[in-house]
Amino acid sequence: MTAKDFNIFLANLSKLSKSQLEQISDKVTALSTGNPTLQTAVPEKCPKCFSPFVKNGTRDGKQRYRCKCCGCTFGDTYGTPVYRCRLTQQIVKSLIEGTLNGLSLRRIAKIVGVNRNTVWLFRKKLSAALTAMPDIGNKFNAIAEADEYFTPLSFKGKRDLGFFLNVLGRMPRHNRSKSEKEEYLLKNGFNPADYTHILADKKRKRGISNEQICVFTCTDRSNITHINPVGVGRITEKQIGNELDGKLASDSILVSDSNHGYGAYARKNGIHLRQIPSGKHTLGPFNLGRVNALHSRLSAYEPPEVRVASKYLADNLAMFAYIDKTRKAPIKEQVNGLVELFVKHAGYSGLIDFRAKSLGFDVKGLAL
Repeated sequence: MTAKDFNIFLANLSKLSKSQLEQISDKVTALSTGNPTLQTAVPEKCPKCFSPFVKNGTRDGKQRYRCKCCGCTFGDTYGTPVYRCRLTQQIVKSLIEGTLNGLSLRRIAKIVGVNRNTVWLFRKKLSAALTAMPDIGNKFNAIAEADEYFTPLSFKGKRDLGFFLNVLGRMPRHNRSKSEKEEYLLKNGFNPADYTHILADKKRKRGISNEQICVFTCTDRSNITHINPVGVGRITEKQIGNELDGKLASDSILVSDSNHGYGAYARKNGIHLRQIPSGKHTLGPFNLGRVNALHSRLSAYEPPEVRVASKYLADNLAMFAYIDKTRKAPIKEQVNGLVELFVKHAGYSGLIDFRAKSLGFDVKGLAL
């Protein structure tokens, strides 16, 4: 570029939008570092045996290391989320921004110009990084509101018909007539005569049952929030303890519904508890307004048509918790915060690792 063209370029910078200026800034940063991909810190120990290591030359311009103990060689990115990752920093930011804006996988893939599976895998890595973040020890202060949020047990993506018939005792959730279901069974090697009771059952279980996942939610006035799936069916005293142990300040007051598990847990641990009676919305100055508002935002974040398979629920809830906590921050600040968390807390996982993921919560004896 000639000096004249460069001066014209500088003169036109004031006409660019904020988004265009941010893209130029990211491009300049990438070019100045000589590597447009995500950067990770130099490892402190050997990722395999955790012993000291020494430098061991370079490959493709990148530093290599060799362990003094086991002799393995590795680079800066080994064991990190960017290992074998060819996504540039700008693409990663675009993927995160699309996620924060609630865009579908296909929409993000079309905008960014990558494969849909790439977007899916990146989103799973990002959610897993949020789940892997260490607990920084924040405690609920003053008044903490706790309640349960229920979402259907989902096995989206599972293709094992025998699992649905013999373990869950139902057909996969498809809009099929009885004759179409019989044809589907025959096609997959099952005799419809052996499953007449399943073919005749058209109703889902009503109310709270083992087909519903209980998500424990707790929040206070300082915007400290805890969200985690605990199991199927109604919440128990033990599950409440697993979620609240060490998280309530000594002078805090716990507000809940009339579930007896909260009362039993509070009595055993000396916790100040106020339970809203069944059919009531308040108990004097106490109510569940904040946690109910949290449930409303969670329902909007996870409408029925985009619900994830239950084995990904904990990671998806971690993503929601981050978005909800930072919802008042500028989008750029949210994106940069997630980029930093992604690099620091995500480990290397491939497509097979995520698809083999287990449910990770109490199924109360169901052979899942």
